[in-house]
Amino acid sequence: MAAALSQLKELALARELSEQALPLLEQAGNLRGQAGGWATLAQILTQSGEPTDALQCWQRSLELAEQYGTEDQVYSALNNMGYLHAKRNALPQALECWQRAYELPWKQGDVHEMAILQTNIAHCLLQQGQHARALPLLENALAVFEAERDEENQLTALGALATIATEQGEQARAIELWSRVMEIADKRNELPQLAGALVELGRLSMQQGDVPTALRFWTRSLDPLETLGALPRKAMVLDLMAMSAARAGDVQRTLGVLQQGLALRERLNQVQEQASTLHAVAESLAQQGHGAVAMQLWERLLQLYVRQGAVSHQAAVLNRIAHQLMGQGDASGAIQALRQAVELFDKAGDEQGKSVTLSNLAYLLAATPEGAHQALKCWEQALELQKKYGDDKGRVLSLSNMGTVLARMGERSRAMLLWRQALELFEKLGDEEGKAATLSIMAQLSVPEERPAQPQTAPPSERSAQAHRLHRRAEELLQQGKMADALQHWQQAEVLLRGEDKQEQAFILDQMAEVVVRYVDVSQGMAMWREALTLLEELGDTQTQASLLHKMGGMLERLGDKAGGERLVEQGLAVCQKSGNLQAEAVYLNSMARMSGEAGDAEGALQLYQRSLKLREVLDDFQGKAAVLHNMATVYLRREELAQALQLLQQALELKKKYSTPQDMAVTLHNMAEVARKSGDLARCRALEREAAMAFAYSRSWINLVVILAMQEVDSVQGMGHVAQALWLAIRVPGVSAEQVLDMATKLIGKLTPASELAPLLAHAASLLVFERGQIAPDYAQLTKRARELLDACGAALESRGQSWEGWLKRENLSEPDRALAATLKVLEPLVGQEDWFFDHQTWNP
Repeated sequence: MAAALSQLKELALARELSEQALPLLEQAGNLRGQAGGWATLAQILTQSGEPTDALQCWQRSLELAEQYGTEDQVYSALNNMGYLHAKRNALPQALECWQRAYELPWKQGDVHEMAILQTNIAHCLLQQGQHARALPLLENALAVFEAERDEENQLTALGALATIATEQGEQARAIELWSRVMEIADKRNELPQLAGALVELGRLSMQQGDVPTALRFWTRSLDPLETLGALPRKAMVLDLMAMSAARAGDVQRTLGVLQQGLALRERLNQVQEQASTLHAVAESLAQQGHGAVAMQLWERLLQLYVRQGAVSHQAAVLNRIAHQLMGQGDASGAIQALRQAVELFDKAGDEQGKSVTLSNLAYLLAATPEGAHQALKCWEQALELQKKYGDDKGRVLSLSNMGTVLARMGERSRAMLLWRQALELFEKLGDEEGKAATLSIMAQLSVPEERPAQPQTAPPSERSAQAHRLHRRAEELLQQGKMADALQHWQQAEVLLRGEDKQEQAFILDQMAEVVVRYVDVSQGMAMWREALTLLEELGDTQTQASLLHKMGGMLERLGDKAGGERLVEQGLAVCQKSGNLQAEAVYLNSMARMSGEAGDAEGALQLYQRSLKLREVLDDFQGKAAVLHNMATVYLRREELAQALQLLQQALELKKKYSTPQDMAVTLHNMAEVARKSGDLARCRALEREAAMAFAYSRSWINLVVILAMQEVDSVQGMGHVAQALWLAIRVPGVSAEQVLDMATKLIGKLTPASELAPLLAHAASLLVFERGQIAPDYAQLTKRARELLDACGAALESRGQSWEGWLKRENLSEPDRALAATLKVLEPLVGQEDWFFDHQTWNP
């Protein structure tokens, strides 16, 4: 403390003397001396932490030195101005200064000074993403430093080269360079470079799947980070170690390192990071089969959220706990957890979370002996919420599942009504497979079942009755998560039904195949479906045959057997044609056309679409005709045959204006905009995209509006405004995914640069929403990593201006998530402007 005070006094005295000397030099007319005097004052101001005033002094020194001073004075001014501009992230100005300064050592043949300037220029280029320009400068500088055995500057050049190799995915090169950084830094006891190299080597080892080596590097980095006082980064390394050990299944090490990291996060008051790590580690352990340990961590996470009063997050954790309980066969425990989650989402006003949880709860209740009516009530509540915020995919699933439950209860007319509503939504979403499956089920209910001739009054045999009991027990076991036991019961039932009831035998084979394909072995499941098909052919049950063939074809296609999938769908088409179901035939033709298009057979796809189109015309199915015309246009668009694509899209649009929704029209308008873009008519493209966006806004299809706006490039003011508007909506609409939010924030920050004033707030808001919405996403760990990288980039920019991330959050009063998101909405609005909103944002509601 005393030393610091002494230094401050010395700087103050030096500044006073320097300021007194300048007027005297001016009076004496000593212009060269004035240039030196301004340079001296600039150095004092730099040491005093006054970069703005220092820059002004260097600028004055430069002006005098260029006219009256020496080349060394000019060089000193330009070089120091470059450092100050770089420190403030004014990269273009820094580059200009250093490029001008480079002329002097180049003239003098000062190779060492040239290499230092090349390194500085390269760092600026790297921060602007210009790796190709930076690379030769760094390689040249490194060769000079190595020849001179200048290890200090070698470290700087090697670190930059290693960063480039890492970002470009050149793992072997990156490991070599970081290893050299580690070796030199260890030798010179340069702790910041040593810690950085160890952390990066750990990451690279982890990418290669070498967990033990990664853990060794990261463990070595902990002491240097502690010595440097870099506690947030140390906590980050402990998180990485815990997650890596968890993926390797090393439970003991995972829990030990996790506890260290959580304790450190507690000291740093980093609650969000604690929660994120707990969740990620729990997920990894659950995937490795350590469900009991994962449950303990989720319970700990739940308690953390309870202490914080984070109601939505509590509900999300309960959802995950319910999923784990189901896997362990504890259906009643899962139902209890989901009921609690519904109450919490309701309390938090999180409608999307509530609707998803109600749907999950309904699935479980529908499988219980007395739960059908409760399940229907849950789906009805979910439907209301899904309709409110425009979740068409959620609505169609709820309608389909409600129809299935009602059909099982014998309420066929209500089931058919719901399935018809589902069909309209499948058409709107362009989901041909869902539409085909629903049509097949409806057909089965519409036509009396054909069974082998036998007296209807005859009581079931003992074998048949026993088979039915086994079948019911198998369904119960499946809902409890006991798949092996369920399959065993079904196998016993199927054996008993042989020669007794072919229809029921085929039904059981289908159910067994569903489970076997998903959890056991695809080939075994496909064999069961083929056996069921044989029985259905013997019975003449064409409707169920068509449904099974479509299911089997889709499975083979997903597994990569495109040809096999197509053959089965063709068989299904033949069955539909035999039964005379023109609507189902049209749907099958659409599926076959889509497969042909994806396989690269554009001509085949167009021929199939033409056949489907004719059937739609026969059926007066104008919505279906519009959908087929749109799909045909997509084929032409892929082939760059723009005139044909536009003609078909215009026909589809005319039909959609009469028979479809504004939302459906918007999809076609968007494709028409793509045609205009590829034709070079950018004005027409922008007009059509705007019309599509207005249609989505009119129909309150907020999620689709976000998608179309987020696709815009940010190289213009209007484009940036559209992406900002998309992010504004994404914050307000729960249905927008965490990945979409992160993509938009990354795009805006990339244009604004991490050094801009808005960047930290955008990164902070994106990370909050990743944490809030991404926890149920399968790629949550990757999303978290991307969010942290964005935060790190903005944090580094803050540090270059002498601020810490924690200090910025405190100063801006953004520690509370709701306050941070509200502040983000406020700063996004000026980016959109007054005239470019597609809706009234001041009175907006979902």
